[in-house]
Amino acid sequence: AEVARRGAHPLREVEIVRSDRDEHRRRIEARQPTGPDWRTVCARRYDPWSRPVLRFDTAKLSADLVVAALVEAG
Repeated sequence: AEVARRGAHPLREVEIVRSDRDEHRRRIEARQPTGPDWRTVCARRYDPWSRPVLRFDTAKLSADLVVAALVEAG
């Protein structure tokens, strides 16, 4: 927030989700041993956002499309 204020830009909060659970698991397991395992990921607590957020589902959008949407959103 401070960086946005100093740069006189609006703060954009972004949430990246993956709605395809099987693909999400495959990706988590593929990056072992550098990241958390699937059980750890599933055990994490999720608190829904209480304010407006830009939400992108990477099961439906490529990384390039997410970046393009963020650039367009300003």
